[in-house]
Amino acid sequence: MNNYNGLWTIHPYDNFSKALLPRVIVIGAGIAGLVAARILKDSGFPVIVLEARNRLGGRIWTDNSLGFPSDLGATWIHGIKDNPLTKWCEKSGFQYIVWPKRPPIFYERKKIIGSFNQLLLELGKYSFPSGLNAVGTVIKLRGRHVIGLNGDIPLYKIFEQLKNNNHMPEHLKRFIYWCECITEAIEGGPLTKISLCEWNPLEYYQKSAILPIGMEVFITNAAKGLDIKLNRIVKAISYGSEGVCVETNHEIFTGDIALVTVPLGVLKRNSIKFSPSLPSRKIKAIENIGYGDGFVLNKIIARFPKRFWAKNGDRMGWLPDKEENRGKFSFWIDHDPINGEPVIGGYASSDWAVKAEKEKTDYELCEVSVEILNEMFGPECPQPLGFVVSRWFTDPFSCGSYSYGSLKSSGHDRRALFEPVAKKIYFAGEACHTRDYGTVHGALETGEAAAIKIHEDHCGCKKKLHQLPWH
Repeated sequence: MNNYNGLWTIHPYDNFSKALLPRVIVIGAGIAGLVAARILKDSGFPVIVLEARNRLGGRIWTDNSLGFPSDLGATWIHGIKDNPLTKWCEKSGFQYIVWPKRPPIFYERKKIIGSFNQLLLELGKYSFPSGLNAVGTVIKLRGRHVIGLNGDIPLYKIFEQLKNNNHMPEHLKRFIYWCECITEAIEGGPLTKISLCEWNPLEYYQKSAILPIGMEVFITNAAKGLDIKLNRIVKAISYGSEGVCVETNHEIFTGDIALVTVPLGVLKRNSIKFSPSLPSRKIKAIENIGYGDGFVLNKIIARFPKRFWAKNGDRMGWLPDKEENRGKFSFWIDHDPINGEPVIGGYASSDWAVKAEKEKTDYELCEVSVEILNEMFGPECPQPLGFVVSRWFTDPFSCGSYSYGSLKSSGHDRRALFEPVAKKIYFAGEACHTRDYGTVHGALETGEAAAIKIHEDHCGCKKKLHQLPWH
């Protein structure tokens, strides 16, 4: 199937006056910003996109320096069933692969310690009755949450209950450390602040997919025909009856509406000054929703002269030797079936990853990752031919990985973050999604929702959605 090149218009009429539609300034060229900008532009709105980086995509970043696409930010289509991204792929002819397919397998000195499911069953045996108490706590608090009653605890307390067993074998204690780090990596925050009631472990078992050509294909497709200014760092936004004024490091842009799609971490740091100040409800939402908080998820993707890792598992794990090392490249993905090259990707998370990002060079991070691979597969692990790493925590235009459900936040906060201010300042991005925050499709859906809201507020005519490639 050929790439989808139709207009992404939601305007139902062809014979309308574009001169009556307001000028829109979109801030941020991630998936939310570009989707909204493309919909509005194709629907007749004058649109300009301002991006602080020297590239498009935001936290979608497909690097090609190793000779093949490597996604250093968003990588997966999380949950392929009824996902707008898979629909986009199918309509536009983008190939995706269901990957990974099997549970993680853990290695130490060339030997298999066990699979995730095997160790989980063994943990259940040794953690009784503390494990039963932990399950009871989860059911009780989540039940209260569903019916609207108060009661929540940080997720780390569940793991503390599991570790409350002096007779547990050492490898199972290390397995709990690994479970802690993978939970933090998936949820996007520290265990001490992740809400138990917002946690949904069943999401870990959903089928996900990866694009061999990289997630950047969505960015490139969405950006077609848009007026985009790179290297424009927005410093201040003022708004009033006359419209909006956006001050950047280069020049000032004026329009009628601004759509802000920067990551939540940028808003938390007050990198953009709003005049007048944002409403107190929105400020509270920015403060409450979890983001960063001493956590990051980073990657190293390395190409080796030959394959030395096992062929019987697409996900591989290292059981941390101690709890403070739980995010020390404990999780690996085999990229060989995706691009046919001896390529492997390692994940660093938790506070270990933050400390390492701040203190270690790229080459030092590579050395640490090779040390872990040696512990997993033996000392004959060769040096990589090339590698790339991500540094999302110290990146001033991301300030972290993605938002998470904190003890202080709720769906009300995310709705408050999305709400427009005086029909002049609109917001979108993964942190605005009440259910699928932290995902690309969640960001996409908020970009679409923001474009529809702008269309409703300033055009007034009924919308049509069949021209959008995910509908």
